[in-house]
Amino acid sequence: MAYLTELQPVSAEILEHCRGHMLYWHMLADALRIPKLDRIDREHLEKILGDWEAVQVVEARARQGNFGDAEDHKDLRKAVLKLLHEDGEKQARGKRTSPNLEAFVESMTPLFLHFGARLSSAENSALVRGLRIVADAMGVDGEPRNELRRLIALDRKLTLQHRQRAAEVWAEAIRQAFGPGVNRD
Repeated sequence: MAYLTELQPVSAEILEHCRGHMLYWHMLADALRIPKLDRIDREHLEKILGDWEAVQVVEARARQGNFGDAEDHKDLRKAVLKLLHEDGEKQARGKRTSPNLEAFVESMTPLFLHFGARLSSAENSALVRGLRIVADAMGVDGEPRNELRRLIALDRKLTLQHRQRAAEVWAEAIRQAFGPGVNRD
């Protein structure tokens, strides 16, 4: 089981919210001229996901997120980083993923996982193929597979840290339960 929520299937409540607002999101996206999937992309996604309704939900969520607008996502990231900086959080230096690609992969992956795609960053996995189809149609720059690989690596790191911390807590509880006669090594 994944530690990050971005790598877990979407909950039933969120899926119902997406289904309930699908038509509204499409109307807004049409008015704002946000790109949509063409017939061929929809057919490819239907082969990957195996369900026409899944394709509709994925497309509605992709259009609602407007992931092709890199400037909007860049402004959002700056605002969030400013708030974190004000709270004393420090961000790691170095190369960063484009904000719209990061947001795209983080929000679309749980939908694909819910509709049956396995969590895999393999070149020909259903998840990577589906993300690429939608990213190309929405105008998202960058390679979704690389961002997915970054998320999976981060998840493994956090899971390992969580397990190590849990082992430390258990060891301390056992030491306290059995007293000073327990070897501390």
